[in-house]
Amino acid sequence: MTKSWLRPAYYMEQQIWMFHVENVAEIIRGAKPKLSEVGPFTFIEKQWKSHHEFVDNDTRIFYRNEHVYTFNKSLSCPTCSLSRRVVIPNVIFQKLVDFASQGFLQKLAITAILTATGEKPFINVTVQEALFDGYHDPVIDAVCEKPILSMLCDALKIPQRIGFLYGQNNTDDGLYEVSTGLGAPWNIGKVHTFNNMSILPESVWDSTDAREIRGVDGQLFPPLLEEGKEIEIFAGPICRTVTMRFHERSEFRGIATFRYGFPANIYDPAVPENRGFCNRNNTPAFFNTTVQIPGCLPKGFLDISRCLPGAPRIYISQPHFLNAAREVLYSVEGMRLPNEKDDATFVEIEPTSGVPVRAKRRVQINVGITNGDLNILPAMRNIICPTLWMNETVRFDDGTKAQLDQLLFAKHLAYIVGVSFLTVGLLIFFITVVTVVIYTVLKPRMEDEQPILQEESIEEEVGDI
Repeated sequence: MTKSWLRPAYYMEQQIWMFHVENVAEIIRGAKPKLSEVGPFTFIEKQWKSHHEFVDNDTRIFYRNEHVYTFNKSLSCPTCSLSRRVVIPNVIFQKLVDFASQGFLQKLAITAILTATGEKPFINVTVQEALFDGYHDPVIDAVCEKPILSMLCDALKIPQRIGFLYGQNNTDDGLYEVSTGLGAPWNIGKVHTFNNMSILPESVWDSTDAREIRGVDGQLFPPLLEEGKEIEIFAGPICRTVTMRFHERSEFRGIATFRYGFPANIYDPAVPENRGFCNRNNTPAFFNTTVQIPGCLPKGFLDISRCLPGAPRIYISQPHFLNAAREVLYSVEGMRLPNEKDDATFVEIEPTSGVPVRAKRRVQINVGITNGDLNILPAMRNIICPTLWMNETVRFDDGTKAQLDQLLFAKHLAYIVGVSFLTVGLLIFFITVVTVVIYTVLKPRMEDEQPILQEESIEEEVGDI
């Protein structure tokens, strides 16, 4: 492992767009959400390994990868201030509604709490609160601070602060154990354990295959990649392995690369290997059964609630519902239609070394909102409401490019030298063959031109007579 791996000099930025809900009152009366997209709010990202330890004769390494995000006003939209207010889905409200669905008494209690506090399905917060800082919901003071009701908050695992990226700034995303490639370079980056687990808990996914930890960590890839083959990456923040397919040959800053991206069916529960990612016992019906398989979300979504503290009803998708059903695309208003160029995730890797040179990780965070059959929400439909989408860009630095240029030049030089030696060898072989052939052809002719008896011998024989 090198210093460049411990503290990569790659350029990294995180762009975030918020979806502001404009028609809360109409949604409660049964209308579709009407959204406006605000952004980008751009953050410069720095990463480094805060802890690393070699084990098993240096064939494996444990590490934690720290992230720090710093807001960059100049790279953000002109009106993008972290103090700007947006209306977004209220996660605490949905936790209470989910609890109300457990029985009659629970429904009575939650109805009384929501009526008394005025809690609504949506909340007005600043962008800074919605992202990394988190916001303090008034219901926490009104309910969770009461001695008797505090037990309810503990049971629902309601946190003191709520933010969609809360706790993800200036922290790490878990403890990884990966192969270093020593003695087996094709295994470099292979994940063996995550947070000291070789398989995820049964509480996270419904099948053993879904809970299996496999693939590389996304920072290291094996060398000598073959065109057309898939690569697997274990993504700790969403508790699953994702498959990336070879898409095409590409080039970035003069370096030839292989480009990989998600298959269109990555979040399709109709695909048998994806069925284990369904939350069969706790997935509401948002659409009819032609769009949504019972017990699963519609195509295009992944329920990561069981991967998160407190299990909030968080569903991720590709931005703007890329590769989702048509009915999903038109379940909200004001959001542009998706396209591969702007919404797809990809990584470009130099295939000889396995070094990633550029990547864009694009993801959208959505909140599942249900009415819970509460009489205070008689007309509101069950909806999947977009909240924000992110575009994380990573590009290799000049130092890494220079090292790759040297590697590829050496490879090219070795190829030229090899071809030259082969050419010279073939030429020598050809000359040798031609020489042998010419000699073989001319030798009989030379022997025919020799006299049978020498003149001197004839004269001697005549004299004897």
